[in-house]
Amino acid sequence: MALEHRHMSERSIAPPNIEKRFELEESYRIGKEGVETVGLRLVVDNDKAGEMVVKVRADKSTLFIDEIQIERKYRRKGFGTQLLRHAEDIAKGCRLTRVELRPFATDESSMSTPLLRQWYSKIGYTGTRNSMYKPC
Repeated sequence: MALEHRHMSERSIAPPNIEKRFELEESYRIGKEGVETVGLRLVVDNDKAGEMVVKVRADKSTLFIDEIQIERKYRRKGFGTQLLRHAEDIAKGCRLTRVELRPFATDESSMSTPLLRQWYSKIGYTGTRNSMYKPC
């Protein structure tokens, strides 16, 4: 199953409080042992602002977000939410039934893991300490 990713520009990803030029680019695509992995790079004013890595699980029903990361200076501006929404759009476009992720903060100085889990819950993700998901 090929993951369909449409190029995102300011119209489709624009958080309301951002007036900078940005886009979401595919940085790589790997198919290995029946799992397709796609890396996406968020670019704001020609500066890397973040990235997201998604893959289709072997069961072909779940889009798994392997990583979502926003550079510190671009945090709390709506980009993380928009990346999640884009992952959800990819899943829907591929007729997958859910989006899943592991809710762990890699930069505890910026946001703790419990706060990160609260943020995912606020935008519709449910689950356990180790895994959260959202139906498509």
